[in-house]
Amino acid sequence: SCLPSLAPLVASAAAQPTLIAPMTPTPVTATLQGSAVGTVDLNYRLSSGASFTTVAMSAQGGGVYGANLPGANCGDAPEWFFSVTDVACGFYQTASFFAEVGVETVVAFDDFESDLGWAVGGPNDDATTGLWELGDPLGTGAQPENDFTAAGTDCWFTGQGSPGGSVGENDVDGGQTTLTSTVIDLSGGDARIGYWRWYSNDAGSTPNADIFVVEVSNGGAWDNVETVGPAGAGTSGGWVYHEFIVSDHVTPNATVQVRFVASDEGQGSIVEAAVDDFKVFDVTCGEVCQPSIGFGGPGSGVLSLCGGDLSTGTSADLDLVGASSSGTAFVFAGVVNSPTPAKGGLLVPVPWLLNFAVPLDGSGAFTLSVPGGMGPLTVYVQAVYTDGGQPNGYGFSNALAAQFLP
Repeated sequence: SCLPSLAPLVASAAAQPTLIAPMTPTPVTATLQGSAVGTVDLNYRLSSGASFTTVAMSAQGGGVYGANLPGANCGDAPEWFFSVTDVACGFYQTASFFAEVGVETVVAFDDFESDLGWAVGGPNDDATTGLWELGDPLGTGAQPENDFTAAGTDCWFTGQGSPGGSVGENDVDGGQTTLTSTVIDLSGGDARIGYWRWYSNDAGSTPNADIFVVEVSNGGAWDNVETVGPAGAGTSGGWVYHEFIVSDHVTPNATVQVRFVASDEGQGSIVEAAVDDFKVFDVTCGEVCQPSIGFGGPGSGVLSLCGGDLSTGTSADLDLVGASSSGTAFVFAGVVNSPTPAKGGLLVPVPWLLNFAVPLDGSGAFTLSVPGGMGPLTVYVQAVYTDGGQPNGYGFSNALAAQFLP
């Protein structure tokens, strides 16, 4: 059968990257299952509205196929899906996947393996059982057996039962229970907050009747981050990751806090919640270095172009280091990569469109600011410098393939 429920090609969203480092090829995989036979392709584009590029994936064994997403620039929005032309079912494609380009920097992390001062209780709390507690949970049909931390045991969860006890022995009953984070100092700027949550409310005499609420505050009113339930995804247990940008909800300041509220209101039902691996982090594109394509020497000068992604409004520093002391460098730039013998080395940008002299300092270095824009355009850049220690009197740096963006 070729029904969607028997899809020949499977790609889990959980297994796909959501954050891609700038200018770094990123591996992705899909699985060809059952008796499906055919060619498997990766279809990708780096910006919305662009045409998709299709590349064949390689078999890695066990029905798994792999390929690399190409290096993406800051500001790109990678999107991809997988497809197969099966001999029996014809063409089939998966859902699309999306990723952000950047680098994650963790500001604070709490895996709850020790008590860092989170607080249980709130002005409206009235639950009679199932209050939040920190420890190693005993698994039931509604509560996790294990925390999420790979090398840990503890998390915050709602009520510990006894070994072999019933599923509802110490679940949330009679109202709500609140867990509030320690104070997070974001006086230095915005951040993201991520956490793994567990919530189950689909058992008992009145299933799918309650909600799990996450809120954030900067010392004033609490703003809703997410409400899980009363029905739908995330209400049957299992660890689920969620993150949010603080400024989307409150103004970042020195007194930011997050709270988690689980409740069983009205008629009794089985309600359990848990939280683990809470982190505060930034995602920035960071410094992008344009790729070197070699061809350096003679001499020890090294050329780099690092900084912004060379889109309009950004800039990057063109640096030469390791050249001859207090000499002169000549910077060549062009749009053709054609290594040509010259003065004992290989000059890459031939013919060149730009050539100018730059004095070297006492350490044999210079720095120039290069504005972005003008793209998409690849410009090959190389420095040739005076060097009395070389047979022909000149040293050659490596060449760069600078990717200028719109």
